[in-house]
Amino acid sequence: MNTLYAAHLKTLITSHPSLPQIMTFDDLRKTNVKILADKTEINIVDNNIGVQQLNKIRDLLDITDTIMFQKQRQILNTSHAYPVSTSMWSVTELQQRFFGRKIFHAPKAMVILEMVHLGIPLQENSILKESLDRYIMFVHAAGLLQHWYISTFKDMLSAGKISRANIRNDDLFRSLRIKDLKWIWIFISCGYILSTIAFLIEMFINFVKWKHCTKLTF
Repeated sequence: MNTLYAAHLKTLITSHPSLPQIMTFDDLRKTNVKILADKTEINIVDNNIGVQQLNKIRDLLDITDTIMFQKQRQILNTSHAYPVSTSMWSVTELQQRFFGRKIFHAPKAMVILEMVHLGIPLQENSILKESLDRYIMFVHAAGLLQHWYISTFKDMLSAGKISRANIRNDDLFRSLRIKDLKWIWIFISCGYILSTIAFLIEMFINFVKWKHCTKLTF
C-alpha cells in the first residue's frame, strides 16, 4: 500500500521542465542568455590560439573585467553562462553535489577547447621521456588527478573560497519534521475547537428546549 501511494503521489506531483535543457550554443542563443567572459582570457585565446577559435560564440560574449567575472562565477549567478577550465569545472561539480539540484552543467557540444596543454618541452631523444611517460601513466592509473581535485575542493572550502550551501536556496528533499506539520496541527486544533463549540451550543439548545417542555408539562 505504501509503495502504491508513493508511486501515485510522485506521478501526480511530477511536472515537465518549463524550458528545454541547454545542450548547444544555439540553445543558449534561444534563451537570450549571454556568456560572461573575462577580457584578459579572451585576449589570451585570441593572441595565442587564434581569433577564429571564438568566432562561433563571439555574439554571445558579454565581456567584463576579471574581478567582476570571478565574483559572478564564484557565486554561481545564473543570469549568465561562464567559460571554465577543466580543472575548475571538476571543483564546481563537487560543489554542486551539495545542492538540491544542479544549476550548471557542461555539455560536450559546448566545449570550446578540449584541453589546454601546458608542459615543459624535452630535448629530442631525452633519457627522461620514458620515465616521464611512465610517471604520467601511473598518476592516471592511481587516480591521483581525482584525488588532487578533491583535495583542492577541500582546501578551497577551508579557505572560504567556495561554500557548500545551496546558493539558490532551493527546497531540498529531506525527512519530515514535526514543525513541517505545523499548519496541519493548527487546522486540526481549529477543527476540534469549532466542533466542541458546536457541540456545546447544541447541548445548550437541547437543554433550553427540554426545560421549556418540562415547564409546559407541569
